[in-house]
Order: sequence, then C-alpha cells, then structure tokens
Amino acid sequence: MTDYACRECVSERYLQETLDFEVEASCSFCGSETDVIGVGELVEACETALHASFQYVHQPMSVVLYHRPHVGEHLYDVLHRMLGCSNELTTSIGEKLLDAWSDWNDDDPHFNEGVTATTEMSRAWSEMERSLRDEARIVNPTVARVLEEVFGEIEQLNIDESASAILTIAPDHPLNQFHRARVFSNHDGVADALAHPERFLGPPPPGVGAAGRMNAKGVSVFYGATDVQTAIAEVRPPVGSLVVTATFKVYRPLRLLNLAGLSKIRPSRDLSFFQEERIEQAHRCAFLSELQQQLLLPVMPEMVDQGYLITQAVADFLSTHPKLNLDGIYFPSIQVSKRDDASSGHNVILFNKASGVLNSEKGDPTCHVNLWDSSEDGTFYAPEFWPQDDDAEGEAIDSSARESGARRSPPALELNRSEIYIHEVKGVRFDTNDSDVAYHGPLACSNVDPAF
Repeated sequence: MTDYACRECVSERYLQETLDFEVEASCSFCGSETDVIGVGELVEACETALHASFQYVHQPMSVVLYHRPHVGEHLYDVLHRMLGCSNELTTSIGEKLLDAWSDWNDDDPHFNEGVTATTEMSRAWSEMERSLRDEARIVNPTVARVLEEVFGEIEQLNIDESASAILTIAPDHPLNQFHRARVFSNHDGVADALAHPERFLGPPPPGVGAAGRMNAKGVSVFYGATDVQTAIAEVRPPVGSLVVTATFKVYRPLRLLNLAGLSKIRPSRDLSFFQEERIEQAHRCAFLSELQQQLLLPVMPEMVDQGYLITQAVADFLSTHPKLNLDGIYFPSIQVSKRDDASSGHNVILFNKASGVLNSEKGDPTCHVNLWDSSEDGTFYAPEFWPQDDDAEGEAIDSSARESGARRSPPALELNRSEIYIHEVKGVRFDTNDSDVAYHGPLACSNVDPAF
C-alpha cells in the first residue's frame, strides 16, 4: 500500500514549492482528501539531502560496550531538522530509509553535519598552485578564477548561529587592540625606535618590508597578535636580542576574514537542506575547513619563497576584492601551543589599505628617549621617553614618501604609548612531540659494566 503526504504535512517550504502534489487522495498522516505526493518521493529527496549535508558516524567502542551517549544526531532528529514536520511523517521516512540501508547493519544510525570537499574543487586548487608556481605569479586568470570560487560571497556562510566568516571589529569591540613586536640587536636601535614609536614600531614603509606569510617583499602590511607572548613568538627572536612590543588600538571599524573559524563554517541558515545551492555551499564549507589547515602549515626557512606563494596570492586577492571589501585576515598562530582562552594565540594581518598608524608619517623624531639612569650604586636600566615640544615635533611628512608619491590610507590604528615594553631574550622554550627511535641491531656497548 502506498503512503501519501499532503502539502500541509510536508511543511518544509522548499519542498512545498518544488514537489508536484498532483495526485488527489487521502493523506496518510492527517486524513485530508486533497492533493498529495507519494512518501517514496520524499524518501528519495531526504536521502539525497542527508548524504549531501551529513556524514554517518561510526560509534566508538565505549558506546557499544559501555552504553555511553551516542556521538552525533539520531537519524530521526536529523530528519526532523531537515523537514520541520510531524514526528509521524518523520518516523515513516526514517523507517523506509533504514530498510534501504540494511547493509549498514545499524538500526540506530547517528550523523554529524558536514561533508568532505569535492574532488573537483580540490583538483582546481591543485591546478592553481601549479599554475602559480610554474606559469605566472602576477597576472594569472587561473588563480583569480579559483580564488573567486572559494572566497567569493563568503560572508553568506556562517560559523555558528551568531557569527559569520567576516569578523567586524571597532574601537568598542571586545577585540579592539593588537600587539606588535620588533627585534633589535642593541640598545641604540631601541632608542632610535622609541624616538619615533608610531613610525618604527608600526609597519615598515612601502618598499622596505621583507616578504611574509601574507605579503610580498616591499608590500607594507601590519602583522599583530592578540597577546604579547604570541607577538614575541611570531618574530622568533634569537637569545641575547631585545624585543620591543607595542600595543596598537583599533582606530576605525575593520572587516577581517575570520580564517580561525573556517573549520566550523556552515552553509547559510536561510537555505533549505534540499536546495542545490545549499548542497554546493556544504561542499565549499568542507573545502574551506581543509584549506584553513593548509594555509597555516609551518614553512621551513629554506622553503619560504615557494611556501608563501599561495598565502600571498590569497592575501592579494582578498585585499583587492571589490565586493568583500576586507581590511585584513584574523588567523591562529602556528608559533604557540593552543590554550584554553580562544582569543589568545591569534594573529592579524591588516592589508596595506588598513595598516596606517595615526601620526606615523611625521618625518622628524617626536620623542626624547633615555634608557639609563644613575644612582649612588651606579648606572641602571630605566627606559623612558616623552614628547618633544610641539614646535620641535612639527608636522613634517616623511620625505621618502613625498618623493615617491606614496599615499597612505586613513589611519586604522593608534599606538598606545603607555603600553610599550622591552624584553631581553634570555632563553627559548620549545613545545615538542617526542618519539623513541627503536634500534634492532647488536648493542655497541654490551661490554660496559651494567653497574656503571
């Protein structure tokens, strides 16, 4: 006997609009004599949507042997979330799906939302990497096409119920300051930097900076961290060096790609599980989750030129995308171990258009500096600095910027002069995973006295 469902019982909006309720019969669930559809057609639609957005969970042995709570959502709960309809119809569809899945040998299946990336998108990304490495680095249509497929309209995707892939911060946002570190080999360099802290503790001027994970050589950007220790770790200072850390406050609203959340990204909540657009977004989210790990992989010093190609291309694309209008990227640090505080151990790169620091373009020194003081016991380290007189400070613009015609965007950051610290690097500590090396040959020291 064929079961039927009417439009009212199939309350999912997208199915109501797209399925053909052409048969006039009695609904098997509410008894109404009206236009209906066979439940078998609903089962097919649910099976397709289920496999497009969810993955079957193989339960751990602790669940099987010790009856611990199951991992994931039960099939009926998933169907109810997808359909939003009566439990009776959900149960009927679930029973028919279980009959079709008898080869699973699981009459109590559970699922997690999420799928694997499509081979097509992974293949396109690999082709882009090859093209960028072997063909063209500057004007490359393959790179532009693939990155548009991956990142275009990314703000439609969500990390959770309240956050999107775009993080907007401002002076009144909880995340409203970043710490930046610079390494110096001697105290003279520190004194020179403190004489014009906005200029020398902020990002380098255009054409000067070294290549980094997210910028090509000479492209001025701001690298910062959410805490001081992460900022120090990111510059990898040698023992014996001096590190100056400075705090920069967010001066205006900034839009950041939340790379830290791509592993949790989900399709738009406004789309039905049955829509092709949502299925495409689900596979795209899976790819972005995998991509986050690739973009943050450590790069060995001898491989910097090749290893930073992709991340630099991504940053260039995002910084110039007219619709996304991004100011930077927020991402986890690979130099520090994960901590309980989700906000710590993260970095930010602010693109050139958002890396300006208030008062950084004044050409002459703006402060007097004194690093040492003396007492009856001798000289001791007591760094301090204070503003010069207004007349001496002046408003001169950096002559090199004027000669090159360089223009900076409106300031996005303001140095907090009361939060500058000098750190003398006394030692370095490593967080490692250690493995024993098994030796299977004869012992070379077998004649050594065991009591030794």
